[in-house]
Amino acid sequence: ARCDHARKVAAMSAQKRYLGDSVYVDVERGMLVLTTENGFGPSNTIYLEPEVLAMLNKYVASLSAASAARMSR
Repeated sequence: ARCDHARKVAAMSAQKRYLGDSVYVDVERGMLVLTTENGFGPSNTIYLEPEVLAMLNKYVASLSAASAARMSR
């Protein structure tokens, strides 16, 4: 599973993209790289290894599920 996930991340566009709120995402060596930039280059950098990205995705999915459950009440 780790290799499949790493391949998917590596296959993503390696072009840096703006996400909003001064946050950018890029792909480097099979990892997602999040940076915050203030116009003078990156001021913070976070490298998300495939396992960490998978956990983040699970967390976001749980938030979505919890939100959907609240809305269906």
